[in-house]
Order: sequence, then structure tokens, then C-alpha cells
Amino acid sequence: MPRVLLIALGLLLGALAAPDARAADMETKGEALGQLGKAMAVTKRVRAEANFKPEIEPMLARARGVMIIPEFYKGSFIVGGAYGTGLMMVRQADGSFSPPAFYKVMEGSVGLQIGGQRAEIIMLLMTDKAIRAVMKDQFKASAGVGITVGVLGGNVGTGSTTEIDQDIYFFSLATGLFAGGALEGAVIQPRTDYNTAFYGQPVSPETILFEGRVSQPDAAELQTALGTNQLAPAASPPNGTPPAVEAEPETSQGAPGPAPVSEQELSAPSGN
Repeated sequence: MPRVLLIALGLLLGALAAPDARAADMETKGEALGQLGKAMAVTKRVRAEANFKPEIEPMLARARGVMIIPEFYKGSFIVGGAYGTGLMMVRQADGSFSPPAFYKVMEGSVGLQIGGQRAEIIMLLMTDKAIRAVMKDQFKASAGVGITVGVLGGNVGTGSTTEIDQDIYFFSLATGLFAGGALEGAVIQPRTDYNTAFYGQPVSPETILFEGRVSQPDAAELQTALGTNQLAPAASPPNGTPPAVEAEPETSQGAPGPAPVSEQELSAPSGN
């Protein structure tokens, strides 16, 4: 076949494939938007839970970051396993939260399990060490990485204490035989397909959370909900680049919140 015909055929095939690729991207973005909407609903539901409210509000006010897992399924098939999608956000210099970075939460298991269990989970990341650990490739929730974890919810009772002495707190609403420790052994990894589709370009969690170079209007409602009443002292952003802030967050008067998380802090050793 003449070379010119090969080139023409290649261009034709590329043109035919482009609509399919765009359709796939739109479908993936739609899935990511669906998870965002569910994360907003779970945030409202968990924060409204009477047993959680005395603890989650002061803890959220001091949290360095948050990961919301709106649907975590475990043992839903005959061959056991677990899966879910998480949205991670970190506190910015103005006291609000960053746009979300998407993560996948997975656990493989061996053996037969009957029936499905489902949990709605909010992880509050209280220290820089917790954020560093989660952002490490293939963070394992039960791994011995020097991270301390507190669990509230499921079949685990709550008290009235607001003392914060753990790196990560799990709040969960569960069905089935789940307790709050539903993420025991689960691996958390970046969800590259959702991040790329949601922001319209290949983008890493570090860029989303710390560099302030991407934003998404669809995430503004969740950012505002988490950032309301969160006041943090001004801080120099990483690399001297101001974060992208689409609108001033709604705030109320109160005690100063936590200092923002910087990318430099994540890379430095911490005693937290």
C-alpha cells in the first residue's frame, strides 16, 4: 500500500476514534461527579449524626486534611473483597479546603463471604504525618507506619471527649456487620482516571492539593461545607505560589484553626 494511503488511513482511524475517547472521558467525569455528590451527602449525614456531632465538629475544625469515602463495600460477592472511591482534601492558607483529589480504596481477600456490607466513612487527618502516610504510594490503613488511628461509629461507641491524640480518626455509618474499622487492611491509591477526567488534564494529587494550579467549580459546595467556620492563620504557600481560591469561604468568628499544610512539611521528617 502506498505510503500516502497509509498516512490517510491512520488519520481516518484517529478521527474515528476521537469521539469514542471523548465519550469515555465524559463518562469517567460523570462517575467522578457522582462520587462528589455522594461525598457531599455523606458529609452532611455524618455531621448531623447525634452521636458524632460533639466530636466531629471540633476535630474537623483542627484537621489538617479529610478523606471522604461515600461508599465502601466489603464482602459483596461470593469471593470476598472490598472497594470504594475516596476524595481527599487538605487545608489551605485561608482556612478553607483544597479541591479534591480522587483515590481508590481496595482490599482483596481470600475465602467465601456471604452478604454485602456497606459503610460511609469520613477520615479526619489530624497531623502532617497522617497526610504524608496517605499520600505515599499504596498506603495501607493497617500498616505499621507509626500512624495512630481512632475509630468512631459502626458498632463502636462514642463518648463526649474532644481530646485529640490520634493521627487519623475514622467516623463511619455502616450497614451489615461492619464496625468502624471497615478499612482494616485496605490499600489507598490515587485514582488517576478520575483526577484526569475531573480536571480535564493529567494532574497528580500533589498538584491538586498543594500547588493551587487547578480548580473545579463543581467542588465548591463541598469545599465551602468543610471550610465553614474554619479560620486559619495566614501562611506562606509552598514554593511562593498562592493557592487558587475561587471565592472567599464563609466563616464565623471563633478560635483560630490549624495552620495550613505545606508540601515542604510533607517532605520533611516529623515527630507528629
